[in-house]
Amino acid sequence: ALPTLSVRLGLAACEALDSLLAPGHRLCLKWPNDLQWGEAKLAGILMESAGSSAAGRTRLVIGMGMNLRGAESLSATLGRAVADWRMADCAHPPDLVCATIAGRWALALREAESNWQPRHGLSDLPAAFARHDALAGHAVNVLDNGIVQRQGVACGVAPDGQLRLRGENGEFLVNVGDISVRADTVATP
Repeated sequence: ALPTLSVRLGLAACEALDSLLAPGHRLCLKWPNDLQWGEAKLAGILMESAGSSAAGRTRLVIGMGMNLRGAESLSATLGRAVADWRMADCAHPPDLVCATIAGRWALALREAESNWQPRHGLSDLPAAFARHDALAGHAVNVLDNGIVQRQGVACGVAPDGQLRLRGENGEFLVNVGDISVRADTVATP
């Protein structure tokens, strides 16, 4: 269930920030768990399992890095678009933003724990993800160690959190594991 949770927690963070922003904002989610402001990365979520407790339950460490300012200089340095929270023009203080995200994560974890079905994932995940999907309808390259492995058009997520892509030979799924998805064109070495 961990790959599913990675996507679900990215979605929860997006939903939390969505609740603090004015209607019509540019916040969206790039699979699996990067928050974007339009085409530029605003934040990324990290999730690591931290071993098991005595009761045999997995412990998770969940964190998020968000650019609060400095997007212009960071964009110039990296040679790609980067966003910062100032672009959202949100008047809420950072402690409220953090508390809102943490509260949404707690709710998402409880919901995932009670609704997770082995072999089926989370039945509501595809529809929830579609409301914030930054890649929907875009041609993407699937990379492994910088090498293009597959190409396709993004068409949402499956209930288990895998990215659905439509390629030349039909639809295929991309796992959260050891790949990176880029919306830009990358030359195949």
